[in-house]
Amino acid sequence: MAGYVVVILPLAAYSAVLSGREGGSPGFFALARLASVSLAALSGVLLSASVTREIRGLSRYLGGLFERFHEPPPVVESKDELERAASKAKLLADRILLTMDMLRDEKEKVGAVIEQMEDGVALMNSKTEIILHNEAFTKMLDVRRGSDFTGVPIREVVRNPSLLGAIDSYAAAGNTVRREMAAGAGAHISVIITPFRQDLPQKRALLILHDITQQKKIERMRADFVANASHELKTPLTAISGFVETLVDGSVADPETAGQFLAIIQKHVERLSRLVDDLLTLSDMELGREKLEYSEMTPESVINGVEQFFLKTAQNTGISISREVAPDVGVLRADRDKLTQILLNLVDNAIKYTPRGGSVALKCRRVSVSPGTVAAFAYPSLDGNPILPETGEGWRRDFVEFCVADTGEGIPEKSLPRLMERFYRVDNARSRERGGTGLGLSIVKHILISHGGSIRIESELGRGTAISFIIPA
Repeated sequence: MAGYVVVILPLAAYSAVLSGREGGSPGFFALARLASVSLAALSGVLLSASVTREIRGLSRYLGGLFERFHEPPPVVESKDELERAASKAKLLADRILLTMDMLRDEKEKVGAVIEQMEDGVALMNSKTEIILHNEAFTKMLDVRRGSDFTGVPIREVVRNPSLLGAIDSYAAAGNTVRREMAAGAGAHISVIITPFRQDLPQKRALLILHDITQQKKIERMRADFVANASHELKTPLTAISGFVETLVDGSVADPETAGQFLAIIQKHVERLSRLVDDLLTLSDMELGREKLEYSEMTPESVINGVEQFFLKTAQNTGISISREVAPDVGVLRADRDKLTQILLNLVDNAIKYTPRGGSVALKCRRVSVSPGTVAAFAYPSLDGNPILPETGEGWRRDFVEFCVADTGEGIPEKSLPRLMERFYRVDNARSRERGGTGLGLSIVKHILISHGGSIRIESELGRGTAISFIIPA
């Protein structure tokens, strides 16, 4: 036994010595007793030294553990080895408990951050079992929301073939995989699977899902805009080029015919000018460069000006214009020029698409909205920002509502959601024939957004269209 001295004495002999039966003398008895005591003392000393070495070793080991916390070993003022070791053990236990509390707090913080992320996040082990995930992960994959899939193989959760293919690619190579996939309801999701903490014994992978639906929509709109703008510019330029070539070649000797050609060229040049002006206006609005000049005005004065502007045109086309302004409409604070631009655009469209003998009406009234009447408020948000308070009681919002109603051709129901898109036309040929650029309602939309307003369109084929918009009073 290492560290111990074992002394074995025959019991019978030892008893005989003590009793003197072996003929021993009292001196011999004293000597034997002294030898026994000495051996016992020697054993105690050796045992104590061994225990002391073990305690010192334990104390050094405990001190070394503090270095893992990047702290120097504690200094314990005591001559007792056991007391010093016990003190270090207590200090180490306190430090471990403190570290556990800190780790628990950090875990809760990280968990809260991950849960609040808009991106879907899931951590997988080498068996592609889910270690953790957030709510956005289940939401994007349209699986059972609120469910905990910890420990579940991801293939039992995911049903999207593109995502499963990305997981298989990562499992085969172990390198970062990037994919884009289509999800339900026209959504598009970017997928990233990348190694996570490769220094750990068990390999893990981080799966990130990012919603790129809006990005794809913007890309599609940009591509459509370029295509439409190119087409809108090319059409009049082609016509101008053709007539100019004919005139330059001298093929037209008749001055009257040449004059007609020049009139057509002028018409297309004016159309190009309107298109460029509308494009610049729309660009300034989208980039926030268009500044509003607010002033107080009566809505009736604005409507009167618009009515007078179209009075001659309406008479020439056999269309009647009327106006109806509520007596309590009050005063409005807005950009007068921009408000006039909205009404000019809407009335111009109404006259263009209303047959002879029809009518166009301009109406204006004051609208008050409160928690009790919000259900009847039929105006949507144009930019995603709420028009009305989302919660609370006792609030009230006042708006001035304008309406331009005609008895014209009407608009197909399928076209109503797209009327605010740039260059969108219900009937391309007829719109170009009547001089439209396809940007008017897009400009109207951005003017209303800058005022914090909204717009809605109601139409019935063969019976007419009513376009209403509101501006905060």
